[in-house]
Amino acid sequence: MKVSIDLNNLREDETIKKLENKFKCAGKELEKKILPAIRASIEECCMMLSGKPIPDNSRDIKVDKAFYIIRNSEDDVILNEDDLSGLFCITNSESEEILREVKVKYGAEIRSKLDKSIESIIKKAKKKGDYYYIVIKSINIFEEMNIILNRIAPEIEQILKVESTGSLYKISEDSLEKLVQYYSNCQANSMKHRRRVN
Repeated sequence: MKVSIDLNNLREDETIKKLENKFKCAGKELEKKILPAIRASIEECCMMLSGKPIPDNSRDIKVDKAFYIIRNSEDDVILNEDDLSGLFCITNSESEEILREVKVKYGAEIRSKLDKSIESIIKKAKKKGDYYYIVIKSINIFEEMNIILNRIAPEIEQILKVESTGSLYKISEDSLEKLVQYYSNCQANSMKHRRRVN
């Protein structure tokens, strides 16, 4: 099913101007920013019309909405707490909790985007002294990376936040190598599985 959306219909009530101010962009760039939320709303409506029960509380509604937005995003990476706070007009700490619940409830369905987010981060690691430094803009991604490290190599050092920085973390060479190796193996296994299916 193909759905077209004409944002010009919103001009009368100043909604477009409010969206432009909120996302600091206009035109095609604005459309790209809000399209995942629009697709998510359509998917949510279809699920409701097909008989899926609507959650009773606002927290569960936000968790489901966040999942639909993640699933409908064209980006390979998962959205971070800042993105979600901007979309839902909530605090970063509430966004952290919602994304954590999305991981628990829909972990298998967002696994690919979680993995691609982590792979993207470790590819950009820069060595300085005894450590590599990485930028992680999501506490949930940071937690996920340490969960994976703890599972594959519980004896090695965890990723640590660099004090007095917003999003800078340090990772030992051993830990980075373990993550790189883990994701190389995941890709190889995924390719083997695809060949068997085809």
